[in-house]
Amino acid sequence: MNQNPLISIITPTWNRCKNVQRAIESVRKQSFEKYEHLIIDDGSTDNTVEIVNQIVEKETRLKLIPLEKNQGSNPARNIGISEAKAPLITFLDSDDEYLPHRLKTTHQFFKDHPEVNILISSFETRKGARRLDSCNPEGFVRRALFEEALFANRIFIAGSAITVRRESLDAVSGFDPSLKRMQDRDLLLRLARKEGAYLCSQMDWIKYQSTDGISRPRRGYLESLDALYLLHSHLVEKHQDVAGYLVARHLLSSLLSGHWCHLIKSYAIVRRLKSIKLTIPTMMRFYVKGKQYRRQIADQVKQNCESS
Repeated sequence: MNQNPLISIITPTWNRCKNVQRAIESVRKQSFEKYEHLIIDDGSTDNTVEIVNQIVEKETRLKLIPLEKNQGSNPARNIGISEAKAPLITFLDSDDEYLPHRLKTTHQFFKDHPEVNILISSFETRKGARRLDSCNPEGFVRRALFEEALFANRIFIAGSAITVRRESLDAVSGFDPSLKRMQDRDLLLRLARKEGAYLCSQMDWIKYQSTDGISRPRRGYLESLDALYLLHSHLVEKHQDVAGYLVARHLLSSLLSGHWCHLIKSYAIVRRLKSIKLTIPTMMRFYVKGKQYRRQIADQVKQNCESS
């Protein structure tokens, strides 16, 4: 194992023996060599451990941390953070893939910008044969605007896009173990209470839409959004129109796609939300106001990046 890595890559995995091989190989193909790659196996019952151990035998920069029982991806990530040795911490989900320049450009950026603690890169999303570019504008976003843009979902983010200096990550105690989804947004929102972030327009990794991905199903979205809102109630109170818009948009999507059963079940969930009280009239109002506000935030982020 590399004793003095400059970047630590953390990959939690559970029963993804085929996908995790692709993730590992994408790291091994990097043009940058001074890294460590920590695989935290979250109690897999397939042959993930055996496959990763075979690669460990020929790759000294790879380390497997097997957990006896499944704890969830966030506890697994936090265990990886505690084991990491490098001053820069970055992430790679087990169903994603780095492009060959990912680590080299990331390390060079932090070397050139000692004042920046958070970097969010852009990425390509692959859904079967479809390919979608998720490109952020290029530049630094100040703290307050960063927080607003995150809450309004106006920055492209995902776990594998995030790189943070160790001190900043430790200051917010890593990932919240109570969250099953939206953990990346929660982490960044907590970081945004203290500092801004640099957005990179260059795509340096590929996000795959796995059939077993926790963010893929419609079911559970509203409950997860409610859990996030409860953790950031001050933002819900300040931006009720945005919070209501994101709920209403989910219902509208089900309506327009003809998912009637899901629409009925979702509305029943809306009426039980703990973080925000919504009726059909308030959702209609928040949808209009929230949509306008999100457009304004997107314009502000772009202008802020152009002037930074």
